[in-house]
Amino acid sequence: MARGVIQGALSSLEFLGFIFLQVSYTEIYKENPLSQETRGFLGDLGFQRYKEAPGYYPERGDTIYVRANSKAARELNQCFSF
Repeated sequence: MARGVIQGALSSLEFLGFIFLQVSYTEIYKENPLSQETRGFLGDLGFQRYKEAPGYYPERGDTIYVRANSKAARELNQCFSF
């Protein structure tokens, strides 16, 4: 995740119930945030990690973050006991 992309969308985040993004487990390019850093950054914005799965390449993964108390979180709770 390019932190700048999320920061550029801060005013739109209030309308999102979830975010799907690719995360890195190792540094792929200079100063790219790793999965743990992404979790903390999005956690500060009110999102919690719902599911993370390995990507096609071992140094990357795909992650769904859900806004706590959002409609998306409630629906996931009902479907998957999240």
